[in-house]
Amino acid sequence: MNLSFNLEPLYSIILAIIIYKENRSLSTAFYVGLSFMILSLALQMYRVIRAEKHKTKASAI
Repeated sequence: MNLSFNLEPLYSIILAIIIYKENRSLSTAFYVGLSFMILSLALQMYRVIRAEKHKTKASAI
């Protein structure tokens, strides 16, 4: 949940890119940072889902 709140500024930037075409002033470093943040979010979700599956298997045994 905390990670989702930390990504709120990026949601606004992405909406500005889509709606107002503001991507002309963004550098490659922004896109690299954005990709790292999305990767960290995906890895966190993978870890949570994996832990939930292990917890379910352990309680079934």
